[in-house]
Amino acid sequence: MAFAYAPYLIANLRHGLELGIKPWLAPADAFSELVNCHLDQGVLYKRNGRAAFGALGRNDVELLTAGSGNLLSGLNPGFEDGVLAPWALTETAPADATPTVTSGSAHRGIYKLGVTVANPGAVSGDLALSSPQITMANGLLYLFKLAGRSTGADSRMVKVRIYQGAATIFEETLELFPVAWGWTEYSLVFTAGGIVNPEACVFSLEFGGMGNSPFHLDDLSLEVIGWSGNLVNLPIAPGDLVIGGGAEVFTDDGAGNLTGDQGGVGEVDYATGACWLEFADPPAAGAAVRATYNREPSAFPCMGMFNYSTSGGSQDLLAWDTKRVHRLNEGIGQFDDIAGADLFSGNDDEFIWMVNWLNRGFMTNGRDRIYVYDGLSLIPLTIDLSEPPDGVNDLNSAYLIFPYKDRLVFLRTSEGGNFYPARARWTKVGKYDESDPLAYVDAPTDKWIVGAAFIRNELVVFFERGIWLLRYTGDSRQPFRWVRVDPNEGLIPKMGLIDFNNEAVGLGPTQLIGTDGVEIYNLDDKIPNLVLSMNQEALQYCYATALDELRQMWMSYPSVGQPVPDRILVLNYEEKSFATYQLPHMVTGYYQESEDLTWDEIEETWDEMERSWDDRTLQGGYPVVLGGDSQGKIWKLNSGGSDNGEPIEMIALTGRLNPFIKKGRQARLGWVEFLVNRDPLCELTVEYFLDHETSPYLAETLPLDDGSGSEQIWVRSYVGCEAQFHRLRLYNKAVNQSIVIHAIMPYFAEAGRLH
Repeated sequence: MAFAYAPYLIANLRHGLELGIKPWLAPADAFSELVNCHLDQGVLYKRNGRAAFGALGRNDVELLTAGSGNLLSGLNPGFEDGVLAPWALTETAPADATPTVTSGSAHRGIYKLGVTVANPGAVSGDLALSSPQITMANGLLYLFKLAGRSTGADSRMVKVRIYQGAATIFEETLELFPVAWGWTEYSLVFTAGGIVNPEACVFSLEFGGMGNSPFHLDDLSLEVIGWSGNLVNLPIAPGDLVIGGGAEVFTDDGAGNLTGDQGGVGEVDYATGACWLEFADPPAAGAAVRATYNREPSAFPCMGMFNYSTSGGSQDLLAWDTKRVHRLNEGIGQFDDIAGADLFSGNDDEFIWMVNWLNRGFMTNGRDRIYVYDGLSLIPLTIDLSEPPDGVNDLNSAYLIFPYKDRLVFLRTSEGGNFYPARARWTKVGKYDESDPLAYVDAPTDKWIVGAAFIRNELVVFFERGIWLLRYTGDSRQPFRWVRVDPNEGLIPKMGLIDFNNEAVGLGPTQLIGTDGVEIYNLDDKIPNLVLSMNQEALQYCYATALDELRQMWMSYPSVGQPVPDRILVLNYEEKSFATYQLPHMVTGYYQESEDLTWDEIEETWDEMERSWDDRTLQGGYPVVLGGDSQGKIWKLNSGGSDNGEPIEMIALTGRLNPFIKKGRQARLGWVEFLVNRDPLCELTVEYFLDHETSPYLAETLPLDDGSGSEQIWVRSYVGCEAQFHRLRLYNKAVNQSIVIHAIMPYFAEAGRLH
């Protein structure tokens, strides 16, 4: 039986004109679910991946700079010739001691030193052989070796002492046995401490004992063999510590044991930071041995990322956990702890808010004191509201901060120990740290301020219930007043609000809402169950960001059953299309590449690379989207074709398709054609569903290559099924497979009556 199939194009208007067919459906209307893919100008794209960018609490600490092997050997080359210099032999008592130095042949590779003492007395420093100054450091593990013997029948005593001024660094008294006993060998390990001036340490041998037989010293050496001390920025993430830089690299087994790749050993206590290691292959002279590690990630989620703009036009990328502020060190590609101390005490849902004004950055978590960043240091903000002024800070905290009409405006403040949830306070004109006691206005509501954003030149403030304008009056005595826009709608998450040029969009109690400052409207008609798909007990974690270059708004959110965000809602605000990304990010932010990427800086192979070489995202100055997760790790988004090596699962589900529904007729689907970017490495799985069935009646995997060499090609999938309506599920789960679908053309024929 012949069927009269006709094409029904799903594409944007541009493709309709190109193909000479009027589109039947716009893509934004054709898809009911997009997971890990999105629409842009009617084209369906599988999203790009993410790659590791950095981590908060990442530490790179220099533990030691290695010495020059045996610290003593270079000081006494003349011993074999019977010459002491540059060593010094000193005698204080008894007066009849007659020390001499006797040269001799080298013994076991180093030198032989004989000291004859007529009446040595006790080991009290009466007779001492001391070195010039040597360089040592606190916390280093040293190995001292000595071989010796008395040349007579009596034992002789020698005190080994390392000192600096009156302070003793190391001291040990050794017995050198009679000649009949042979050579005595000593190996002593100690950790240096109490050193004030590392370059002014002195090594000495103080002689004494019984009788007056000469004695010999040999194999005298002092070497760095390890390190002992405490690591900072705790607790340390188990299994993450690496110590290297010398000839040996130590790794952490996750149970506190350190193992060197040359056989060295060590231990670390993750909670206290106490750590020691002993080299099997000591580092070469001048080698800097460093420890790199993360703090325990579960305790330090990323709470915000903002760019501080300097007066010279450059930017510092700042990132926060719940306690500390970090700055990206571009030179070594890691985040440095700026203050080296805890500045904040917020919970993991009290995100950091920061604004730039007057060449400074102002940051707050809504709980603790506000801090000011000037490009170098962090200074607590002091605003004295006392009459008369007493120089003491009275602005304890602010939930939000905005530069507005040449003033700094603080919303939802705590002042002098009192909480004002609906207050707006402002500074003097052109000042950030001066405010009159009466420079505030409280909104006439018992609801709390939750978020705010600019629409054109006015500040729109969202409360728990109610939306208000903080309107500029032009009156220098009372420059701002509250104007109510809507009494019912409101905002749930502080960071769930984003402003565009002419509107602000945020997550309300039951829906995604927008306002132009005059009217309120909902934006999620196409996804009416959006809020219901979220964990209602964790909506305060939602975090919104505008990606202007992609014409998108991203909002991270926790899905049902998840305590923190594990999804991102993607809204194309020009086409009003929605998608969901499976990305577990608490916050999002931006970073600008200072220079174009070189080939050496791209980790993908030529075959794996899913971007053209002149892709704008590879160019210097282009904003790179970053995501920070609940474990303090920072990820580079829209990067590569995998999620840190894991495949990306793309799902695109169409709505119910039947072009004859108004006629009351069923539709027979003959075949479907897809206009795609040709890629011999890619394939697309298409599953077909009829009516209300949840299992596909047909699945086919299509290679996206026809061997033609064309940039775009049509691929066809044959079906031949009659139903009341049809649904297509497009699927791909692979690494480095970039799926781009420009148009879908199902061929339908009219069939029997609907029932």
